[in-house]
Amino acid sequence: MSKKRHIGISSRAGPQTDRGTLANAREWFAEDVNPNTDPSAEGAQAALKSVSHRADEALVQERYVEAEQLYSQLVKGLGELLSPDHLEVAGALHKLAAAVGAQGRTGEARELERRVNLIQTVHEEHAK
Repeated sequence: MSKKRHIGISSRAGPQTDRGTLANAREWFAEDVNPNTDPSAEGAQAALKSVSHRADEALVQERYVEAEQLYSQLVKGLGELLSPDHLEVAGALHKLAAAVGAQGRTGEARELERRVNLIQTVHEEHAK
């Protein structure tokens, strides 16, 4: 079994939403941030989309330290642009946990996954 399989990485890793994956940033950001009222939003969207793509690439290529750094940037950027408890932040946190866990830091990865689960639970309760 390859290491990628062992840590649960796929091309669509992370919590799935009706918006898809982080690769579809332009579409799902449009729902949360209106570039017509926030001119900096479009640039932030493009930058975060680039970080997301590079992080995914690093993770798939087993460059875990680089992936960790990029996913940390992505989590911070998404949290600032959307909110720290947004579902897309949960998706980035999930991938960050995969990068951290692949480096043998399983306790830290579990803590990140707890944050993912908390965000998802809050959103599920709000959807009821």
